[in-house]
Amino acid sequence: MRSIVINLNYHYWANKRMLHHLSKLDPGLFTKEVKNTFPSIANIFEHIFQVDTLWLKRLQGLSQPNIKSVMFENPSVALQRFEQLFQQFSLVVPEKSHIPYINTKGEVFQNTWEEIIAHIVNHGTYHRGNISSILHQIGERSVSTDYIFFLRDQ
Repeated sequence: MRSIVINLNYHYWANKRMLHHLSKLDPGLFTKEVKNTFPSIANIFEHIFQVDTLWLKRLQGLSQPNIKSVMFENPSVALQRFEQLFQQFSLVVPEKSHIPYINTKGEVFQNTWEEIIAHIVNHGTYHRGNISSILHQIGERSVSTDYIFFLRDQ
């Protein structure tokens, strides 16, 4: 259970760190159209948020939740929403060792709480890497969100 909490804390810390960094850059950069997997940095954070929300709902017992789309106009709005979401994660206590759910293709699966949290964290890490790549492509510096920096920051 301790590793789950540490991993969720890391995921939140890394999103927060990247969003704080982005808030110091040109305000239009967050929603600027780019050639990448997603059309903007805002879209990447919206995707991370929606996937995190989907998994939270599954952990809360909804096997096939309906998730509304979100739009973040700036890093501050995204940060507020991630803070609220993180608080909801901290309230979830697993009742089962395996969480059953239906994926977006309608297939039935089950995974442990630990496996789901590891997936959430890995998914966020992947997309924060996309954001770092975009920043470098447009001539901006990124900020490290490596796990070891999180541990040192604690």
